Amino acid sequence: MAFRDRVREEADHQRELRAAGKAIPASARRYARIAGAATFALGSGGAGLIVALGVIYGQLYYGAALFLAALGLFGLVQLVSGRHLMTGRR
Repeated sequence: MAFRDRVREEADHQRELRAAGKAIPASARRYARIAGAATFALGSGGAGLIVALGVIYGQLYYGAALFLAALGLFGLVQLVSGRHLMTGRR
């Protein structure tokens, strides 16, 4: 099974548990945290790269840096909470 399918399956399982009013166990948060960590790393790394290149070359693309920083922040929130925030399967 592909990673994408595992993430979707876990998100559906989390939604079912929340609908039933049950707590979500740590085992049902694994792929959300992995996806959040990857999003955080790529988003914050990209924003850092844009800022570093902006300092070196004298041009800073604020829109792109802010977008990637916000994406990295969402990834961090998903990593910490273990909930699927960006998969569209809340």
